[in-house]
Amino acid sequence: MKLAKVIESGRAPEFKNSLSIMLTVNAFPNDVVHEMTKFLVNFDCRRELYMSAQQDLREAKEKQNSVSKLKTTLKDLSLEFVPIRNRANEVDQEVARLERQLAERKEEKAQLKHGLEDLVGRASTSRQALIDAEQEMKLFLHKKEEAEGMVADIERLWESLKKN
Repeated sequence: MKLAKVIESGRAPEFKNSLSIMLTVNAFPNDVVHEMTKFLVNFDCRRELYMSAQQDLREAKEKQNSVSKLKTTLKDLSLEFVPIRNRANEVDQEVARLERQLAERKEEKAQLKHGLEDLVGRASTSRQALIDAEQEMKLFLHKKEEAEGMVADIERLWESLKKN
């Protein structure tokens, strides 16, 4: 049986007792007795060190698993992050393009508004000029009729002089 099984199964006291009996009955060769006695004396301390080392190994394994899981999680997050970041960049570019277009449209709108205001002003001036011209024309209509009458009279007079 392996020492780890003895320690982990909780049979350490039985093992120590058996080893002590074997040393007492001289079951070991003389060249091994000193090493076995020394091992038996230090067994409890070594068992504690072994159990502590085993605990440290378990904790190290847990830490290693935790790091591995975190690396996997980070890799998964990175796989999610890249397309989202790329899409965000695309949206930023599209927003910038739309903002430029909006600025261009606002400039065009301002120019059109200015053009319309200019046309409205010119149309208003032209309409007033038309009204004034029509009123003036009404005033000259009477003069026109008088002038036409005068011209007709003079031409009749001329024609009558020519006959005489």
